[in-house]
Formats: sequence, structure tokens, C-alpha cells
Amino acid sequence: MVDDGSTDRCGEICEWYAKKDHRIKVIHKENGGLSDARNTGIQYATGEYICFIDSDDCVDKKFIEYLYHLCKTYGADIAQCAYTRFFHDITAIKPEEPVEEVIHNKEMVERLYGDEYINTVVVWNKLYKKRLFNNIQFPKGKIHEDEFTTYQLFWAANNKIVISNAILYYYRQNPNSIMYKTFDKKRLDYIIALEERMAFFKEKDKQLYQKSLDLYAYILITYYGLIKKHMKHASLEQKKLLEKFKRNYPDFMKLPIAKTTKLKYKLFRRFPNLLNFLLKIKNHIRRSM
Repeated sequence: MVDDGSTDRCGEICEWYAKKDHRIKVIHKENGGLSDARNTGIQYATGEYICFIDSDDCVDKKFIEYLYHLCKTYGADIAQCAYTRFFHDITAIKPEEPVEEVIHNKEMVERLYGDEYINTVVVWNKLYKKRLFNNIQFPKGKIHEDEFTTYQLFWAANNKIVISNAILYYYRQNPNSIMYKTFDKKRLDYIIALEERMAFFKEKDKQLYQKSLDLYAYILITYYGLIKKHMKHASLEQKKLLEKFKRNYPDFMKLPIAKTTKLKYKLFRRFPNLLNFLLKIKNHIRRSM
């Protein structure tokens, strides 16, 4: 249990649990944020497996047992369950016979670009072989920390990752969290994460590199509009995003994408504000239908 500079009685509560169960270790440290707390926990962990449970979330009592069973049964380095969201009270979910699926690590990375994105990108609904973290750390001082990390863990895993639809993790929705607040400069950490992902796959896998590049173009265009709407000194930040887009433009145009998407890229490169205006009209029409 990592007491990351808590200002209430969390540190005392952790020590109370440690006295009740010798397996529990407590590390008290100055506040360094979520990534730093996770890295500290990894540093002190001595087990063969590791998972992450955020302090305001809850898990089913069989969360660890079941994921461990999946890893051992299928010989996988990573096991993943499903999750559900809650605000205050947890609604009991009637258990069903779980569906278990074993997939290749590349296919797991590909899920970061599809309908399974959220369930895939988060680190807290999974159990990992600890050795996967030998050369991987969470980015201190960044938000979107999972975006910097999960794809590397999938790639470092053996060819087997097992996924179950059993709901064993309860993710608390906090209206005061940073992800619920107005778009601000910290959200641009996501762009840095995508840049690192592109660099990671550029020499490793052409298909995954192209998927990362395609998403990168989409996010640059999307964030350009969000900056204008929500941030002070928007023009400076927009200029930076446009420069990134122009720098990567030749690679964007080589992607196997639709002609309409390439036309959008051409328009954004020359007239970014016009494209942003047209996209607003399109979204308004869509919502009105």
C-alpha cells in the first residue's frame, strides 16, 4: 500500500492493516502523483504477479483469484476482466458464466483502436507477470498515464493474453477528477503518449505504426478545436499542434485511408479554422437528426 503523501488518516489506516496481516507492506512517501505511486509499489513488490487497484475503486472478492486462475490455466502473462462504473453505491451484478478468450499480444494492441479501447487501455482491470515491468515505468507528472504504458506491456507479454467478460472491477466515477474537468493543457499529455507509441512501433510493426499515426492525426485535429473552445492563449497552443500536423503530413498522406479523410487532412493543413468550423456544423446537424 503506497501512502502518496496523504493529508488525512490514510497512512494510519494502512499501518493498521499491516499489523493485522504480515503480507501487507506500507510505503510512506512524499506526494508524487499516481504514476510515481505505482512505480514505487512496483519497486517494492516481491511477488510473481502484480495488479493495480486505485484507492477510490472497489473489486470483487475473487478479483485476484480469478485473474490468477486465468494466467495459470492459459499460460498467459496478462489476464483482463471487465469492469462497471458507479458513483456512490455499488449495484450488485448477477454473475453469469464467463466467456474467456485467449488472444495474441499484437491483437491486444489493436484493441486500443476499436470498440474495446477503454476496457483495453486501463491498467487496473488486469493482472500482470511482474517481470513485464522490468523495463517499463509509468510517466511521472503526466495524466493519461495508461496511454503511455499499456501498449508496452502488451508487447512485452508472451503471445498469450487472456480476456474475460466477468465483471470484477468497480470503477468509481468522481465528478471532481481531472478527466471530468474542462479541457486544459494537461490533456495534451495524450498527444505526447501517442508520439511515443508511434516511435515505439515505427521499426517494430508497420500496421500498428500506421494505426498510431492515423489516431495521431485525428487527435491533433480534434484537440485543435477543443483548445480554441476551452483554453486561454489558444492561438499559441493551436500553432504548436498545427506545426506537429504539418511535420507529419507526408506520412499522414501515405496512410491507407479514405479519400475523404485525405481531403480533410489537406484542408486542415491549409485552412485549419475553416475545417474546424465545418466539423462543428456537421456535428450540430448530426445531433439535430
